[in-house]
Amino acid sequence: QNPRGLGSDSVYRFASDVNGGTLLRITNSGTQPVDVFARQDDRDPDEPEVTLFNVDADGPGLLTPESPHESLEVGEELSVGFEIDTTDVDVDEYTVTLTIVADADHETDS
Repeated sequence: QNPRGLGSDSVYRFASDVNGGTLLRITNSGTQPVDVFARQDDRDPDEPEVTLFNVDADGPGLLTPESPHESLEVGEELSVGFEIDTTDVDVDEYTVTLTIVADADHETDS
């Protein structure tokens, strides 16, 4: 049997590429420290939730507007992976847009 795609009511984390290297690295090439997070705009509740996570964090390390990686210094690199949450979502084919944000003036909603 050749399984295809993701299962329902599951959480998947992808942290490395096929060669064992980091899936994605974000480098601050700007001129000031930035907060880094991912945003899935206009998410339909019937679609999977997709976000980034900090590969090196203790715990979930999700990078959301409410819990960004704070103050990525100029020249620093952040290793991230993708998390896909299919809880309460029918498994189907989806097109999901994920925006990666690096914001020097970001304020979290507490």
